[in-house]
Amino acid sequence: CFVGLFNKGVNALAFNHRLNISWNFGCDVSAVVERIWQLGLCCSSLCVLQRLESIASLRQAHSTYTDRRRRVCFDIAVGLGIPFLQIPLFFVVQPYRLDVVEDLGCSAPIYNSVPALFVYYFWRLFVSVLCSIYAALILRWFILRRLQFSAALSSQHSGLSQKKYFRLFALAL
Repeated sequence: CFVGLFNKGVNALAFNHRLNISWNFGCDVSAVVERIWQLGLCCSSLCVLQRLESIASLRQAHSTYTDRRRRVCFDIAVGLGIPFLQIPLFFVVQPYRLDVVEDLGCSAPIYNSVPALFVYYFWRLFVSVLCSIYAALILRWFILRRLQFSAALSSQHSGLSQKKYFRLFALAL
């Protein structure tokens, strides 16, 4: 999220009341960052919700070193791998190099077509549907095991209280 918003801020400052491009490579990088940061934000939310669901279902009582390493590898693959996989796919549906808008900066155009639906838009929809499924599962587990939930959080010595858990859940949504 920080990278995407920082990118928008730099673009707004660099193209304040002007349209000339002084550094083409910077505009290319900025356009790619603009296209992948939203998917990266959805994927990171998916990773957090997946972890919260495993906590709420009480499946994650004790974890070994290999389990933790596997979870970290999964989080990296989903949080970084899926957005970076979209970079080469994006060039398939990009009709030309850049759009430059005064006061907003560089952006990469998308040709709205059937391939663009599958290459660009489908990923966001798919990850958002997965996030909503995990959110529904979290609420289901909490309703089913309301009494066991607070006892399980305190027994794991993680410093995660019920109030902090729901704050994290709300932020992940």
